[in-house]
Amino acid sequence: MDENSVTRPSPPSTRAIVANEDVCKQVAALLLCNREPICEAFIGEPVEEVLEMVRWALSHEEDERFDAAEVLIGWAKKRGRGAWSGRPLPPEHTERSPDGELIRALAEFWAEHPRELAETPRAGAGEHKRQRAVLR
Repeated sequence: MDENSVTRPSPPSTRAIVANEDVCKQVAALLLCNREPICEAFIGEPVEEVLEMVRWALSHEEDERFDAAEVLIGWAKKRGRGAWSGRPLPPEHTERSPDGELIRALAEFWAEHPRELAETPRAGAGEHKRQRAVLR
């Protein structure tokens, strides 16, 4: 992603509608991604910002080697959003996920050791594009 951001900093106001697990599940289905990385990127974020990022990701879905989940995780980490915001996770996120502690520990590890994440082999990187082609 370039230096221009399509979103604003996360507002401190409590008057925003924020993304919960259900919103993240719908976004993951729309982007043909696994739910976990989408929840990590967007959980607790203002829905308006989530929709802007989804629109942006959809506008790039035809780009060669574009992986929406990977890019959105990078966006969230770089800007301290979602699981990297420092805010406590919503109760429904930790209650529904028996792996909540594992997810949190992995998010913290990756935030502290980004090079190790970059060196992790990606299995099935082109699978999402093949799925989209079948659906069209």
